[in-house]
Amino acid sequence: ERGRDKIYLYGDIRLGGRAYVDAFFKALHASGMRGAHVVFELFRLADAAYIQKWTDWAGRTGNTLEATHSPESGHASLRRQFGKHYSNERLLEHCRLMADSGIPQSVYFMLGIPGQTRREVLDTLELADAIAGIYSRRFRKEHLRHDVVSYNFMQVPDAGSRMFRQPGRHVVRLELRTFTHLVDRL
Repeated sequence: ERGRDKIYLYGDIRLGGRAYVDAFFKALHASGMRGAHVVFELFRLADAAYIQKWTDWAGRTGNTLEATHSPESGHASLRRQFGKHYSNERLLEHCRLMADSGIPQSVYFMLGIPGQTRREVLDTLELADAIAGIYSRRFRKEHLRHDVVSYNFMQVPDAGSRMFRQPGRHVVRLELRTFTHLVDRL
């Protein structure tokens, strides 16, 4: 209604369960939204049926799509600390699915994960190269609205994540637990 052309959906709507996803897409189809660019977030790998829901909607309405996903590390053992139990090959299959579906995806990795070794950082960089290769075959850089692969230094675990709920188990020290703590710090 306000003429926005880019909409970010933070959080993975699949966390609400199947009924929530079905209700979300029913409302999305009924919205009549046209000409928007929608960015949706994935907390876990997507399957073809879920991606098809997005591409069906975009194809019918003229909206465009983009996705984000954070595997955290290119090393499976570190990824498991974040509750992400999949191999690098499954991640690459997911990236191929996204690219073949015509959905650009930003993939975020963290550097500085507690206990991360130099070898694990190098493994992450190798995986990032493979992901960039998948997207370079499908998309031209000037047509992308984002970086395909991004690296962030670990600073803030996602609220509600295992690392946030159990910081001692993950060798993390939380200094701020609430929004009020953040405001008070400023």
